[in-house]
Amino acid sequence: MPLKKVLFISPTPTHPSNAGNRQHIKSLVGFFKEQNWDTYFLYFAYEDCNVNEMGSYFGSNLFIIPRKDLFDTHKTVKYIIQKLIAKINGYKRKIQLQLGVIKKEEYLYNSELDSGFPTIAKSVIKRLQEKNNFRVVVCEYSFMSKALTFFDSRVLKILDTHDRFTNRFQTYLNNDLKPSWASYFKSQEQKALKRADVILAVHQADADYFSLLSGKKAFVFNYVPAILNRPCKEFQKTLLYLASANDINLQTIDVFIKMTFPLILKKHPDTILVIGGSICEKLNIQDNNIILKGHVDDLQSFYASGDIFINPETCGTGYKVKALEALSYGMPLVASSAGAAGVTDPFENHLFIADNSIEFAAVINRLFSNNDLLASTSVEALRWVEAYKEKIIKDLLQVIPS
Repeated sequence: MPLKKVLFISPTPTHPSNAGNRQHIKSLVGFFKEQNWDTYFLYFAYEDCNVNEMGSYFGSNLFIIPRKDLFDTHKTVKYIIQKLIAKINGYKRKIQLQLGVIKKEEYLYNSELDSGFPTIAKSVIKRLQEKNNFRVVVCEYSFMSKALTFFDSRVLKILDTHDRFTNRFQTYLNNDLKPSWASYFKSQEQKALKRADVILAVHQADADYFSLLSGKKAFVFNYVPAILNRPCKEFQKTLLYLASANDINLQTIDVFIKMTFPLILKKHPDTILVIGGSICEKLNIQDNNIILKGHVDDLQSFYASGDIFINPETCGTGYKVKALEALSYGMPLVASSAGAAGVTDPFENHLFIADNSIEFAAVINRLFSNNDLLASTSVEALRWVEAYKEKIIKDLLQVIPS
């Protein structure tokens, strides 16, 4: 019987695991390792990583394409063809705009799916496949999906989407933010999905969308933190928020502090808001009721220091690692619909949803006035995470070769 070999192709590293997408990828790698797959990792080094940690984790199965090679623009035939295709696509989109087939915003902010795919990748991937005869290949993100086209039908091709990219720019514009990162035309996302045999989505709404767009079944897979019992503690009216310093998170906490927090302090003036993560580097807050903790090394101690975790996110896409992480620590979670994306289905009284400042403050004030409700919500959070983790592992086992 041939060895069970799987190749991961990713523009994002696994180490250090200090971001949600990195934790997600490492978790999926870990799943294959637990199923006794010989796991290989091809990293396109767009981001900084810890090579020593990744080397220890993957051993000789780690392969890295350096950043300088990814951006190498020597006038090779492949590079010239890619630039020519990009120019033709640009003319096509301009004609579509003039004919009213696409909107102005789509023309301005959407990109072509394969426009940034490095020309060096094909030869590297082909050599790896010829030498190792992988049975499964996992491609991280739709914009890297061209890599799947270099494998024949004998290889199970998995696309780990992370997010929905169709007109993703619109989420930012709707919240007066400058669009960032990738955004694609619907037909381009469909093209990416059709390259895969198995599609992984971060929550059920995305899975349903991808299934409709591709005609294939999509499954939910996420990073689920180790499930820990909530430590016994006295309730001290402390709110916790943990986030990186992106524009959406900065807008979220600004709105909360200005609009929601005063409504909480009015009823519970001794409430403390503890903010952790790199977002603190961008905040300048002088308030006795707000503590900027900065980088958090010990998550268990951080979650043990508060009573309620909040995520009043104003917008966003994908699922929220910080919400799932908080639930895995048995934290009562109060979140907006956007801030709880991916952790509400099924809803089993394991969190609270509030979509405006008045509702958000009312839920927190209610919890601060009812310690029994805080405790029971913690229990339900742990139960929900355990069932959630069991289901996603069961689903994935059904689609990979035995």
